[in-house]
Amino acid sequence: MFSGLWRQLLNISPNANKFRTIMLSATYTQAAIDTIKILFSYNDNSFKIFNATKLRPEIDYWVANKVDEITRKDRVLESVLHIPRPLILYTTKVVDANKYIALFQNEGFNSIAVVTGSSTNNERDMVIKEWKDGTLDFVVATSAFGLGIDYKHTRSIIHACIPETLNRFYQEVGRGGRDGKSSVSLLLPTFEDQELAYSMNSTKIIGNQKGFERWKRMFQNKIQINELSDEYVIDLYTSPGQGNDFQIKGIKDWNIHVLLLMVKAQLIQLCGIPKNKEFIEDDFDRYIIIRILNEEHMSETIWYKSIDIIRSTIYKSNEESLNLFLQFMNQKECPADVIARLYQITVNSKEYDVSKLCSNCILCRDGNKIHTMAPSKKAYPLINKDINNIEKYLGFESIMVEYTLEDLNKIRRFDSKFTKVITNLIIHKIQNYMFTNESKKLFLSEKIQNSIKRMTFFIETINKLSEVTIKARNYPKSGIVLFLDPYMDITSHITNILNKKNNIIFILKDSYDPTHSQRKLSDVYKYEIMNIEEFINKVS
Repeated sequence: MFSGLWRQLLNISPNANKFRTIMLSATYTQAAIDTIKILFSYNDNSFKIFNATKLRPEIDYWVANKVDEITRKDRVLESVLHIPRPLILYTTKVVDANKYIALFQNEGFNSIAVVTGSSTNNERDMVIKEWKDGTLDFVVATSAFGLGIDYKHTRSIIHACIPETLNRFYQEVGRGGRDGKSSVSLLLPTFEDQELAYSMNSTKIIGNQKGFERWKRMFQNKIQINELSDEYVIDLYTSPGQGNDFQIKGIKDWNIHVLLLMVKAQLIQLCGIPKNKEFIEDDFDRYIIIRILNEEHMSETIWYKSIDIIRSTIYKSNEESLNLFLQFMNQKECPADVIARLYQITVNSKEYDVSKLCSNCILCRDGNKIHTMAPSKKAYPLINKDINNIEKYLGFESIMVEYTLEDLNKIRRFDSKFTKVITNLIIHKIQNYMFTNESKKLFLSEKIQNSIKRMTFFIETINKLSEVTIKARNYPKSGIVLFLDPYMDITSHITNILNKKNNIIFILKDSYDPTHSQRKLSDVYKYEIMNIEEFINKVS
């Protein structure tokens, strides 16, 4: 409704000295530009655009594979224990935000808060103040804690959801790194999230019949400014049904919704608020002035056709933005290429491109730098990614640890010693662990998990060897400890795994080379080989 007040002020300002309105944003979508042009164009030549859109260079993108809800909860807890803070954890549903805040409080976190659409204005304002004052470690939030939430030292953004549009996602990850230092974006999706994203993506737009009925009722109750004018005062409290039942929740909001659709369809124009004393004293924001732009606005056919075009445009824009986000999740392109497509715009037949920048993504981390530009400052000292932490700690480039079925019983009997093994590895920056479902049960007891849960490490689960290389991309480059259970199907993928440096591989003794049935893997392994007892004694 602000555009009506803007137009009213512009109309009463001197012709020789009309004020200029400047709107600034780092990111405008095509839909946003089209809407702004309709709302804030005074005449055909009054709307100018100056574009220098540049993507954020601070954000380091990480995307996890989809899992079930229970596994996601574990990942979220693991992440907030280890990821740089201050951080924001975003969810789509209010109930999920409340579940996570309860989980964190139960885990002993104190300097945390939650903001959702259900929060009161006072609650939201208090959290924003504490966040900007730096007294909170992290905030759990829905999109209600998005645009306009600026705390320049935010280091990480976690999404425990699939946002319904790429625009929402980019605005939310943009809360991080606003001090020019590097920040982390971590996406933790589940299998069910995509269906929810599609549901949220379908913006609720009033149907033609109900919308037209509201407009008819509002226009029937209009007050004409004067006989020569095509401007009218509209009562936003007009009931859509018979009578004036002002207790119906949302009457005003839905009436505004209808008027804004009509503005976008260029059936009407917003022109401000009435200046008459009786209107202002009654209720300042109850009445607005509109101007009729299309004389056939009361034709049901014209109204339906005009609004259908706007509705279709909104749905198409949202759908395209969600599809772009799903492309981002696939990680087959640098995020800069995908995000740039969202913010490329065309105004008056002129195209405006986007400067593509990417701090880091799965492609850039593989060494194939595409649009990489480092942030102006680093949040923390850079770690040399080429350091072999296994060699640095244990003196060997890689290690094959062989075990027998009898050895597995020893591990269960000497839990405390193997706990120390895992603890020492993590302390020495060997933080990436990969298990099969069976090997996790064999090697990672509940006691061990409880002992290391507040340490910085990362766990992935595989079902077959072909997944090792794919899931390794989700890790920081600090070596991998791979636990293969005795019943694992050893395929030809093992060759590539064994040839890599900076790995520790636990494998059943005398496993055969799948490419040569008469040869054991230990016969062709070129790095250090230990039995499990040797390894435990060395590391513990």
